[in-house]
Amino acid sequence: MNKDRRLRPPASSPGATVGVSDIARTLTTAIVGVLATGLGGLAIIAVAAVRPTAPTIDRILRIWARTILLAAGVRIEVRGIEKIEKNQAYVVIANHRSVFDLVCPYVALPMPIRFLAKRELLSMPLFGSILRSLGTVPVDRAAADHASINIESANVLRSGYSLVVFAEGTRVESSDAKPFKKGGFIIARQDNIPILPVTMIGTGNIVPPHGKIVHKADVTVIIGDPIPMSSPVARDLNDLVSYTQKVVRASELAEGAEEF
Repeated sequence: MNKDRRLRPPASSPGATVGVSDIARTLTTAIVGVLATGLGGLAIIAVAAVRPTAPTIDRILRIWARTILLAAGVRIEVRGIEKIEKNQAYVVIANHRSVFDLVCPYVALPMPIRFLAKRELLSMPLFGSILRSLGTVPVDRAAADHASINIESANVLRSGYSLVVFAEGTRVESSDAKPFKKGGFIIARQDNIPILPVTMIGTGNIVPPHGKIVHKADVTVIIGDPIPMSSPVARDLNDLVSYTQKVVRASELAEGAEEF
């Protein structure tokens, strides 16, 4: 993989030149994304209405993700996939640099996954129906009581799905990494589910935070060692959060991601 191309400053940064190919790629990705989401979403709604846990749904999601990444010119390299145990559900704790972080896990991770999502997204026409059909766990950041989140997350995990959590809570640049929030870790502890640290490198070069142009880029997904709740580091919530963030951040720094 061409590391220099993956780690170059995003072409949409101030003062950078946006070429015709970038504009064409952006339009193509937008059109393909809308069509793939619409058609794939309708198929998911139809299948879920009959059988909500049908494996067909996850196959549709993988096809959807590969289609969008192909249109965007994104290549993915996965490291550490051998660390994932078959038929084991995980709470995946991942960094968050781009909207493409919502797409890449469907291609990079071999197990069926679901996400936490802002509650307002579930009220959107069609898109909200798709998210509800997937069993997406709604998050109301303004609510003081997160009991419903914990209950719905437990249902997702017990159904055999891994739950992807962006522990920083929002998209940030690597040079401005934020402390991890505790929500995903609380879910893992209450349901005795191992944490799976996952670091995505290069997604910020596709569409940086607040960017609108889609750039061709390589992405590396680094899967860390699972952290079982029987591990000594998991005995204390703060220690678990701190240790997991160090694992994720160490992979970023090792790849030079601080140069974003």
